[in-house]
Amino acid sequence: MDKQIKLKLSNITNKNNSDVSSFSLIYSGKKLDKSEVSYQIISALKAETFLFLELNSTLLNMGTNDKMVLASKFREELQNFGIQFISKKITDNEKRRVLSIALEGRKVDGYEIYALIPNEIWCDPEFKKVIPEVGIRYYLPFENSESNLSAFVDLDEEEKLKISKMVIFDHALLASMGITTTHLAKTDIDQLLK
Repeated sequence: MDKQIKLKLSNITNKNNSDVSSFSLIYSGKKLDKSEVSYQIISALKAETFLFLELNSTLLNMGTNDKMVLASKFREELQNFGIQFISKKITDNEKRRVLSIALEGRKVDGYEIYALIPNEIWCDPEFKKVIPEVGIRYYLPFENSESNLSAFVDLDEEEKLKISKMVIFDHALLASMGITTTHLAKTDIDQLLK
């Protein structure tokens, strides 16, 4: 990883489930765009495997029209790369977690877009330009995991966490990530980021 990148990884106490570790990662990079720093961090954490990516527009603090434009543009870019994806129109009325912070429940219309990103596409310099800077969730699977997008989308949040090495919610504009894992300790994540 670029030596200009500065990282601060902190533990977050999870009172609901002691089997789940939560971390906050704040990042910056001299002379580097925040989205470039974010891309390098995810690349280091995922190693050389595929990943599942989720854009849930109900989590974003923006107007309804802006959410629709973002979702539409993202779907179009995924199609241009030939990436397998599933898009669902949703109404979310559950309490959601962003960067390990519980949000109040309310009805919000939006889109959930899931995509299976092969390593070859992730490494394409053009692909990093299409990743939204406002709230992407990455599910980093174990190296020998099955790459079945439909089966993955059908899982609930707890099951997705169990089959993932880690789940990362990234908000590049804020230069911060929330990391949740049932498999890795802080030292393991630090090692991956070296």
